Amino acid sequence: MTSDKSIFSDLKPLAGLVSDGRAGAGAGVPMHGIGAVYSWEVALQDVWYVPGMSTYIGLVSAGQLTAIGLKTEIAGDVCTITSADGSEVGKGRMVSDGIFQVDFLRVPFN
Repeated sequence: MTSDKSIFSDLKPLAGLVSDGRAGAGAGVPMHGIGAVYSWEVALQDVWYVPGMSTYIGLVSAGQLTAIGLKTEIAGDVCTITSADGSEVGKGRMVSDGIFQVDFLRVPFN
């Protein structure tokens, strides 16, 4: 999810509430759309557009990555994401309190 509308290569309107990790149970921030982000650093589908997210430019769910067959591995302050064939598709580094900044993440589009 991201609050930066300008990074979407396509964006479809979609309404709902999502948790940004800080809201309490039953609370959330409004989601205004879903789409693909495609740049040199990031290629992801099904990214939520959440304008009310003020703390982070974007969050990526490790659970969603593993659900599509990718493997996330954390060693020290580095997180590596690999595909089923073992090729590296992403990498990030810890910036604070278990939060990793993505250096690159290129998830194959179906």
